[in-house]
Amino acid sequence: WLYQAAFTCSKLQGVAAVNEEGELIGLITYVICEDEYEIISLNSLEEGKGIGSSLVKETEKVALRNRWQSSAMTGYLSGMKSN
Repeated sequence: WLYQAAFTCSKLQGVAAVNEEGELIGLITYVICEDEYEIISLNSLEEGKGIGSSLVKETEKVALRNRWQSSAMTGYLSGMKSN
């Protein structure tokens, strides 16, 4: 883990999911330390629709574009998706 601290998620970088009406239905936030990132929060308002998995995948794409390395938490979440 990169951090063991309290965060204000509204001040973190992240990726949001919105529905067709433009309403927020999911959010993932993360922190970056040098070339590593760690997911801090993952929330979905509609369970069982793959919103959380999509947010993790989108965050991984952002990380690849920026050449960030994933932290232990990201690896853990990725492993959960395949189970």
